[in-house]
Amino acid sequence: SEYCWPCCWPCWCCRIFWGPGRQCRRDRRLLFAWVLGLGLLAGPAGRIDCVGDLREVNLVPADLRRAEAELREVWGDLRGRALAFARGLDLEAALTANERLYERLRREFSAAEIVSLAPVLPGLEAQRENRRRWRTFWSPERLAGLHRELARLGAEFGFAADAFQPFFTALTQAPPPLTREFWARAGFSDLLEVLLAEGPDQVTLLSLVPDRPGLPALIPEAGPASALYLVSPQAFSAEVSAVIAADLKRFIGLALLSVGLILLLLLRHLGQALLALLPVLAGLLTMFGGMGALGLSFNLFNLVAVILLIGLGVDYGIFMVYRLYHGRRASTERAVLVSGLTTLAGFGVLVLARHPALHSIGLTVLLGVGGALPTVLWVLPALQRRLAAARS
Repeated sequence: SEYCWPCCWPCWCCRIFWGPGRQCRRDRRLLFAWVLGLGLLAGPAGRIDCVGDLREVNLVPADLRRAEAELREVWGDLRGRALAFARGLDLEAALTANERLYERLRREFSAAEIVSLAPVLPGLEAQRENRRRWRTFWSPERLAGLHRELARLGAEFGFAADAFQPFFTALTQAPPPLTREFWARAGFSDLLEVLLAEGPDQVTLLSLVPDRPGLPALIPEAGPASALYLVSPQAFSAEVSAVIAADLKRFIGLALLSVGLILLLLLRHLGQALLALLPVLAGLLTMFGGMGALGLSFNLFNLVAVILLIGLGVDYGIFMVYRLYHGRRASTERAVLVSGLTTLAGFGVLVLARHPALHSIGLTVLLGVGGALPTVLWVLPALQRRLAAARS
């Protein structure tokens, strides 16, 4: 049984890993362990994601975290809210748009979760409709019946006959119109200044709602050219994350393509070019798999480390391929080892950084170079020996 299952004849793969006469057991074990390790890392590598929220990589001191926790306990999670704007050419148009916005938001949120002027400052048309419904509800027959019932109950409990007259007077009198001036006189001028902004050619009203992934679907027509406009940090973060993920794939593809073409022009041998690229591929898989296993994500900062790893890994591969195939000095291994260790030491200290962005850069390079360096020093020579044995 010189060949691995399910092969029954000496295929190319079996001749590399086993070879005739079971020679070089040490190389076979090394290659098997390397392939097994990369295979185990392939699963977590598929779980890695990209984060577009820059707040995730900001350094927040402990005292500031405590202050933010106290602020959330008293005022709620203000940082976790989305901004919804209703705009119009004048105040009445803006109030009408704000009412429409509030109706949309009430489909998803309770009234307590929404900070809006719509319930207390509707448009004049809405106020007229509310007064009409009020008068329809408090018809003379309903008022007379309520008056008789209160008079009967009041006599039983010793109330004067005209004790409820102010109440009935308030029901029949027309309420004052709800205007900005009305609420300013009532002591809400500071709140109006925050939620209502009047410009020379536009009036804007601001509403605050909890930021949720499905929020933009509630206002599909919101946009720069619409009377409604939505600013959702979660939606923005998701968009940035998608851009980072797309750029990451594009950068890796272009970098590998460019490096591969240069290697073919330099080495003029497809097999040697693939061997020189092997440390890059192993380093990338180790980086992605390690980050996926640790629950880490890519961001705008450690994205640069991927391109850096491709450049470093292919350099190590070129040095070792020239050492193996072109008879360069035996001290190449030592030079590559020292170069890799200095890179690990230089970037490795960033793992100790308190700033999340610097920490992510250091950890990303540490994982990538940590996967590429053993591939260069041990796997490439073993694979070259097995390839030579397979050809013989």
